[in-house]
Amino acid sequence: MHLRNIPFDNFLQFAQNLKPQEHRLEFVKTCHGVQIYNDSKSTVWQATKQAVDKFVNQRIALFLGGLSKGTDRTPLIAHLTNKNITVFAFGKESEIISNLCKKFQIAHESAPTLQDALTAYQEQQTNFDILLFSPAGASFDLFKNFEDRGTQFKKMIEDLL
Repeated sequence: MHLRNIPFDNFLQFAQNLKPQEHRLEFVKTCHGVQIYNDSKSTVWQATKQAVDKFVNQRIALFLGGLSKGTDRTPLIAHLTNKNITVFAFGKESEIISNLCKKFQIAHESAPTLQDALTAYQEQQTNFDILLFSPAGASFDLFKNFEDRGTQFKKMIEDLL
């Protein structure tokens, strides 16, 4: 089999060596049966919606935070209704996210920092399948950029769990 005159064996070798981009729905590890994903690149609610939709019928701990950049997160929060999701809001706009969760009757916790949100997650007695760090906001309230945010998230995961 050839793809545009590329031998299939060469294509297969190339495909097997592909690695997902760091901070884009990046699998971090499994801890106590929970799969942990870093989607720090998600700076808009639409990207977070797509990430959530990849985990059908899963119990999700969703970490939302950062600056909305003037966009309304209501469509994202509305999309989370009737899903088995607990939102862990963090950062400067955590209360805005928390109020939206109340409006749509979504289980949630609110914390000033990502570290505090992860601690709240740890203290929950809920069993989750997925821990999804997909903030749906810009990182500048607490971090230098999305790369810094994702790197710090992974370090916090290693330190906490």
